[in-house]
Amino acid sequence: MLINKKRTDKKKVLSAFLVIGLILGSSTVGAATYTANLNGSSNNAKTTTVTAKGNKSSSIYATNSGANTTTQGNAKRKVTILPDSTVASTGWMNPGSSKTVGFKQQDGKKYYGQIVGQTKNARGGVRLTIN
Repeated sequence: MLINKKRTDKKKVLSAFLVIGLILGSSTVGAATYTANLNGSSNNAKTTTVTAKGNKSSSIYATNSGANTTTQGNAKRKVTILPDSTVASTGWMNPGSSKTVGFKQQDGKKYYGQIVGQTKNARGGVRLTIN
């Protein structure tokens, strides 16, 4: 008969969940998200410009929530003299659609997200995630 049996199973399970939580949490630490929306009064909107820290993977997510017009989401790298370069684009999207596109950010470079509508009545949004 075992009277003083230790309950280590619960401690192991709890420890495993804690480790998994720390791993998942640390993978998103430092990620910053910026958004811009089209509300039917303009055909172009931009997010805040942000400076990348490190050479990491980033993404742009765009959605078209309007009717009868297309939208396009872009991630742009700010350039001093030349026009800003497009580093990622969703392409033109029909109403009710959304898309995520990834790109590789470069340390010290400045990026912003842009949503462009076919007309002023366009509705949609863009979300830029820089890690």
